Amino acid sequence: MNGTIIKMLITLLGVQFLISVLSNSPEDRYIEQFLNYVIESDDFSIGFTGDSNALITISRPRNPYSYDLNLPLFKEFEGLKIFCYGNPNVCVKDKKIRTNIDFLFSIFFFLSRYYEHINPHIRDGHGRFPGIASFQALHNMVEIPVVNQYVSLLVNLIRKAGNHAEIREQYRKPYFSLAHDIDHLSSSIFTRVKDFQKNRKLRSLIKNHFDVNCLIDFEKNLGINGSYYFMLSKDHGAGYDLSAKSKLIKELANSIKSNGSNTGVHYSYWTLEKGIDKDLLIKLGTILGEIPKTGRHHFLRFDVDRSYRILDDTGILVDTSGGYADMIGFRFGTSWPFRPFDFANKCAHKVWEIPLLVMDITLSSSAYMNLKPEEGFERITKLMSQVNDYGGIFSLLWHNSSFEYGEWKDWEWVYLKTLEKAKQSGYDFIRDVDILKIFEDCNGQ
Repeated sequence: MNGTIIKMLITLLGVQFLISVLSNSPEDRYIEQFLNYVIESDDFSIGFTGDSNALITISRPRNPYSYDLNLPLFKEFEGLKIFCYGNPNVCVKDKKIRTNIDFLFSIFFFLSRYYEHINPHIRDGHGRFPGIASFQALHNMVEIPVVNQYVSLLVNLIRKAGNHAEIREQYRKPYFSLAHDIDHLSSSIFTRVKDFQKNRKLRSLIKNHFDVNCLIDFEKNLGINGSYYFMLSKDHGAGYDLSAKSKLIKELANSIKSNGSNTGVHYSYWTLEKGIDKDLLIKLGTILGEIPKTGRHHFLRFDVDRSYRILDDTGILVDTSGGYADMIGFRFGTSWPFRPFDFANKCAHKVWEIPLLVMDITLSSSAYMNLKPEEGFERITKLMSQVNDYGGIFSLLWHNSSFEYGEWKDWEWVYLKTLEKAKQSGYDFIRDVDILKIFEDCNGQ
């Protein structure tokens, strides 16, 4: 916000702004917008100024946005590790706060995936940034929603200084976003033979282990809804021909919508290199009854610099790719949906991100976490308690192919108990597209 305008408002309207900081950077302005979404107060407006009238003064000796590894110190304060200049301290006096803790850079660092941006050479065999190489993993905090915690700490400090501040109601509530990547519409003969060899039941040779209708009926009986992502073509060991399968996809889409759920698009494995085929997207939209505006990357081949530009260009409004393939947890440091930072244009992207917290394959695969079902459910439960405590969305990806077949027979109860626990814990089940109504206009911006 322009400094002259700020001073005019303070003079004419008596408006008190939240933070005084030596900065006029687009990164700080991005966090200003984010905080306006999350925090509300009648005592102040969220904005930055060099004026001493601000409630919080951050002593920032240098510009932290140097886009290299010359980071501020990362030290513990009240049980949280956070970026600061020297030993972290907070002084509260006369309803004002002075601190050397850089709340703004701390939130930006995790929310923007700053560390991934400055380390473009770190990639796995699929071109993905691996969770094991993340800053959070280095500090053993992948499964901690640090951004939520930083905002809560900031709000508590504001209250401690005698001012009113609240995290908005929709950000305090726990939601559950259930989504399914429909990589296959039916099980292959190889899958059926392999299952027959294991259980010696003839029905294995004729049964469609990946039947999407079973999933739809299952969730209908539970009284929950979610999102189903269909592929555009045959792609990297998955997918299907839209023309050949149009009748089946249309029938499935009608059943999905009758249950209150919605459909989206599962972007190609090669999206980062080729973009999203708009002709195929329109073709899928014709089959589904509407062009998809939500979706996720196949193989979670997501890139913080390239993905969102592609999605903005294609008209995707909500993405749910933002998790690590090799680890569960909070890739963006948060369970809250948000508009990601555009490093090229130094502003927020148009698309919203629902951070992905858990993918079924991440839990079970020997290439990733290689957990037993009991261990997987325990880790899920711990993440759910974090979302219960700090609000936001517990986002779960469970493939339609992760049932009844092979090792997945041992994981079905994990899926069921997770959904049952969410219902018992008071989670609101929402579709991906619902966040536009719940969060986008929450503060009139």
